[in-house]
Amino acid sequence: MTDEIVDLKKIENPYRLSISELNKKIFVPKRDKEVAKIISEKTADISDPRMIIFCNSIKHAELLHTYIPHSLPVHSNLSFREQASRIQSFRDGMVNTIITIDKFNEGIDIPETNVVVFLRSTSSRTIFYQQLGRGLRKVDGKDKVLVLDFVANCERIEMVSDLVGKIKQECENMGDIDRDALTDESEDHLVIDAGEFNFTETSKDILNILRMINGGYTREALIEQLQTEGKRLGKSPSAANIAESSRDGRTASFSVFRKVFGSFNDALSVAGLSVNQGRYSKRELIAQLKSEAKRLGKSPKVSDINEASKEKRTAEAGSFFNAFGSFNNALSAAGLSVNQGRYSKRELIAQLKSEAKRLGEVPTRTGIEKSSKEGRTASRYTFCNAFGSLSNALEAAGLK
Repeated sequence: MTDEIVDLKKIENPYRLSISELNKKIFVPKRDKEVAKIISEKTADISDPRMIIFCNSIKHAELLHTYIPHSLPVHSNLSFREQASRIQSFRDGMVNTIITIDKFNEGIDIPETNVVVFLRSTSSRTIFYQQLGRGLRKVDGKDKVLVLDFVANCERIEMVSDLVGKIKQECENMGDIDRDALTDESEDHLVIDAGEFNFTETSKDILNILRMINGGYTREALIEQLQTEGKRLGKSPSAANIAESSRDGRTASFSVFRKVFGSFNDALSVAGLSVNQGRYSKRELIAQLKSEAKRLGKSPKVSDINEASKEKRTAEAGSFFNAFGSFNNALSAAGLSVNQGRYSKRELIAQLKSEAKRLGEVPTRTGIEKSSKEGRTASRYTFCNAFGSLSNALEAAGLK
């Protein structure tokens, strides 16, 4: 809910603000009466709204209760018997709204819930996912859940953006499943299409500012880097050019362009530069890998391919990434042993567990990239190459 956000263009040098300062400057807090009105308007088309509202405090829950008809607060100041009674009233449809604080994070299942409202800030992704999960339980007659987020918090927008990224990645991973190996029963439960996600322009602007504050790059900055590098080279930069310019400090790394734009070619296209068509087919790339492996007497590394590319024996390393998704996927397609990197799987799992303990939550893709830069873990690509995906690595570490 960013309808009444302050115009970002009116804020001078937002990149120089801390995140807490940015929150204070751009979000307009809504009064409880106004919140109740918006909730009523947004749920007007739902014939039987069954709503859980998460508040900041017991005092807040009790106050909001006075503005929302057919609601009951549930919190720790009530006896267990009274709490259970109110929850049962909600299950039975006697009241359609429960207002609570952290009571329903886990350990309770009310599948009838079809509206979830956030009125509290949390920096914990675990708590956010747990509370969101209250509305994701399935029951006959329920085909969707409405989520309203009134949280005046930049990090929440980033949190949702990361969640979308995870969902898309999981869909891609599931898309690689061998359907011929699935039984009729398992295929019935396989869902790959997660639909579309659309962020408002305001949300995108906030995400850009957060990237800059956190030491990342905005889309605009990356586009300018590509255009400048293209002008310097007199042609569209290749993956190898970007690897070199990144080492020299002129541009972000190749992986940053892929992360922000989806692919390096998409980044070139947005920058108004001609894309690298990739003059080699997968068959030709596989043949190059096999030839280089025979010459070296072992599976080539990315550094070996970079050297071979300079000597015109193979395509650039980026061509293998673009064609197969990862260099290890290319090696696997060529029937060669994959590069495990300098860490064993056991060491990588230990790193993930240590990072999860330090953060108090499951590390995200963004978190792993940050911890890698700070020297605590291997890079995200090392985990992907060793386990197939970061999700597989997390699962191997016993993390969700």
